[in-house]
Amino acid sequence: MTMVGSGVRCRACGSGEAGRIRDVPERMFQTGDVFPYAECPRCGSWSLMQVPADLDRHYPAAYPAFSARTPAPAQAWREWWLDLDAGAPARLVAALVPDRNRRILDVGAGSGRLLHDLAQAGYRRLHGVDPHLPETAARETPFALRRGTIADCPGGWDVIMYHHVLEHVPAPDEELLRAAERLAPGGRLIVRVPLADSWARRRYDTCWLQWDAPRHLWLPTRAAIRLLAARAGLALIREIDDSRGNQAWASRLYQRGRTPSRDLDVFPRRRQFMTMLPLLAAGRCWARVLNLLRRGDQAAFVLEKPL
Repeated sequence: MTMVGSGVRCRACGSGEAGRIRDVPERMFQTGDVFPYAECPRCGSWSLMQVPADLDRHYPAAYPAFSARTPAPAQAWREWWLDLDAGAPARLVAALVPDRNRRILDVGAGSGRLLHDLAQAGYRRLHGVDPHLPETAARETPFALRRGTIADCPGGWDVIMYHHVLEHVPAPDEELLRAAERLAPGGRLIVRVPLADSWARRRYDTCWLQWDAPRHLWLPTRAAIRLLAARAGLALIREIDDSRGNQAWASRLYQRGRTPSRDLDVFPRRRQFMTMLPLLAAGRCWARVLNLLRRGDQAAFVLEKPL
C-alpha cells in the first residue's frame, strides 16, 4: 500500500490526502493487537495502514466463515433470535437470480454454507473459492469448492458473488476488474459489504462490530463502491440495505468491554435470555428502520456487465 504523508492512498478513489487515523483493537478473538486505520477525506472510506505479514493468524479455525455448513436446529434458532439470519444471503440470491441453471461463482466462500443453501434450493452450477480455506474443507463439499482467489478462476460466469469479502481484499479496484473480466456479457456481480458511512459506524466508532480489525483491510462507503463499479465498467442497477440488529447490540457489548461471541455462548439460558431480550428486540427493530432510511451498516450492490 502506498503511504502519503501521514495517510494512506485510498483503495477506492486513489486519494493520497492525509485524514483522521484511528487505532482499532482486534476484538473478535481478543488477541490484544491494535491496528491503525486512516480515513480518506474524499470518499470517506477507511483503510488499514499496514497489512500484517501474518494475516493468516487472524483467520483461525474458529473464524465464523469456516463454521459448519448446516447448523444444528438449536444453532439455527439461536441465529434467528440474535437476528443474524445466516439464510438471508441465499434468499437474496434467489430473488436476484431466479434461473437455477446460471453459472455462479462465490468468491470468499468460506466453508461453503451459502453454496450449500443454494444447492438445497435447486441451483446446479455452483463453484466457490477462498484463499484462507483449509485444504481438507475443500474436499468435503458436494459442489466445487477450493482454496484460491478470483485470479485462479476461468471466465464466462453468469453471476459472481462477494458476500462480505471485498473488505478483506487489499486491492478492491483490481479485484473488481478481474471479476468484470470473468463475467459473461450481461452477467451480474453481487457485492455485499459493511458501510463506513452508516449510522452504526458513526455511533460506535472503533467499537462498531463490523470494523473487525485487521481482517477488514478497508471499510468502504456507498460512494466508494459506486466509484469502483464505474472504473470496472459495471453498471450499478440496485442497492439493497440488509443490516441486522447486531450492529447495535453487539457493538454495545464491545463498548462495555465484552465479547459478543463469548458472552452469548451460554445463550439461551433463561437468565441470559431475559437480560438480552430487550437489547435484541430493540436492535432488530432499529435495523429495519435504518434499512428503510438507507443508513444500514451493510448493503448489497448489484452490478451488471454490459452486453
